[in-house]
Amino acid sequence: QLGLVVADIDFFKVINDTHGHEIGDVVLRQTALLLKNSLREGDLVGRWGGEEFVILLDNGNSINHTQTIERIRQVIESRMFFDNLRVTCSFGGTDLQQDDTLEKLFSRADQALYIAKSKGRNRVEWF
Repeated sequence: QLGLVVADIDFFKVINDTHGHEIGDVVLRQTALLLKNSLREGDLVGRWGGEEFVILLDNGNSINHTQTIERIRQVIESRMFFDNLRVTCSFGGTDLQQDDTLEKLFSRADQALYIAKSKGRNRVEWF
């Protein structure tokens, strides 16, 4: 079963405002590498825009997918990007349903991301 995840770097504007856009760009690149290197072969990740990423998880179910994303969340949270700069991400995910359109799939993942952010960020929510 295919899973779709939308990931967002928490408080990215604060990173840019406090440390500058060059550091923000490094955070984006390093986060992208952490995401890519933490996924299985067959899974895909791409930058969606700004500080958001989209992840496609292949061949699993919602339990496997949630565990994979939670592991990735922990990897990012534990990484020191620069002196005393830690970054967290919020994740919203969903599984492909039989009658899904691309819009419905993205809408559910986006809703799950909104819930993750509203519950305090640095967490995984799954629809």
